[in-house]
Formats: sequence, structure tokens, C-alpha cells
Amino acid sequence: MKNKVTTEYKRRLRLILKSKLNGKNKIQAIHTWAVALLRYGAGIINWKATELKKIDRTTRKILTMHGAFHPNSEMTDYI
Repeated sequence: MKNKVTTEYKRRLRLILKSKLNGKNKIQAIHTWAVALLRYGAGIINWKATELKKIDRTTRKILTMHGAFHPNSEMTDYI
């Protein structure tokens, strides 16, 4: 189930970033459509900290590839 959730999250993230929305609306769409999928499954699926860090790393990588995130921005350890 974890694999299904993460692949669907990445798919939604890429679809949003390929759209012609402006920056503010892209971030808002990511929060409402992509991250909501992870939040919904958070109460059901037991995520380990390393798995969440891996998802965060791939999210930052995808955002950087699409120009929505600067590659030299600070990586915070909030998990």
C-alpha cells in the first residue's frame, strides 16, 4: 500500500508541475491534491521516519527538475 500511495503522490506532483499554473497556484494545488493523499493515508499506514525522508527527498528532486525549487536551498531536518 505504501508503494501505491507514493507512486500516486509522485504522479500527481508531476501533473501539477507540468500544468500552466503560476507558482502560487502550483503550490496550493500540491497541498490540496498531492499532499492530501499522504495525509489521508498517514492515519492508516505506519510510516517510518526514513520513508518520509525519502519521500521528501524525491519531492524536492522533482520540484528542482521542474524549476519550482532552488537546488541550493537549505535542507531542514524536521522529521
